[in-house]
Amino acid sequence: MNHRFAKQEGPLFAAVIKEPTARRAMAAMRNAEIHGASAVDLHIASMNEEERTEEKLKPVFAGAKVPVMALSYPYDSHGNYMEIADEKRMDMLLAACSAGADCVDMQAYTFGSKALDAEFGPYEGKEGYSFAAKKPKEINVDPEVLQKQRAWIRKFHDAGADVLISSHVGVNLNCQEMMDLTAHLAKQGADILKFVGLCDTDEEFAEYCRTVFALKKAFPQLDIHYHCNGAKGPLTRAVAPMLGSYLVFCNDGYQENSDLNQLDLETMTTVWRLLKCQGIV
Repeated sequence: MNHRFAKQEGPLFAAVIKEPTARRAMAAMRNAEIHGASAVDLHIASMNEEERTEEKLKPVFAGAKVPVMALSYPYDSHGNYMEIADEKRMDMLLAACSAGADCVDMQAYTFGSKALDAEFGPYEGKEGYSFAAKKPKEINVDPEVLQKQRAWIRKFHDAGADVLISSHVGVNLNCQEMMDLTAHLAKQGADILKFVGLCDTDEEFAEYCRTVFALKKAFPQLDIHYHCNGAKGPLTRAVAPMLGSYLVFCNDGYQENSDLNQLDLETMTTVWRLLKCQGIV
């Protein structure tokens, strides 16, 4: 274990790494560090299966000069869905912890039954669950599922890693709905919460800005990241760090498997450096 991923002075400019081998991941991480990355977001599931072992991963984490978060979403390097049990994905992340990962990303629907679309049922209209009416994706409210998630979060903490809970909600949520959703996930015991919403209009963008400020004030014990997809998505990614969002997910150059919505690493770190020189941030 080299660093803590949580409780750093934000924002962290996290280079997203999707490589098939440990050696190529190491090289990509080194390049990203040279180009200004202050963190790395390493996609374990993008690696060849024989490269995901603790032995192969140890030098990857040991050689990093910045905090590294491991994630294992059920998608291959090109974004295609893979049939893989959540338990196996969590075992992969636990192996990454043993190899030296500083943080792991647990999706908020983990251990739900294909729960990209949760059954909110009795929670709709219940106080503190205003978000349920819009049926956000990647959220679970099943008590048994939540208990199992908390048990795994404790495992990751015992292994020495911070835990980020992520949710790509896929809908536009107003400030109160986001406040309720954050309060729901904050009970899980993770260190960082990451939300990806939807923002298409000027009015939604204004509400997004208000929400980032409100979340930072209401949950000072947590590092919270929030950006959006949609027409105003790139603007939220650029503005988020100035409003207090904890992370900026960046590409150190674009490749075939890159998420083209993510911003360029050197551009963002240069902009941030110039803003700091002017005393703006």
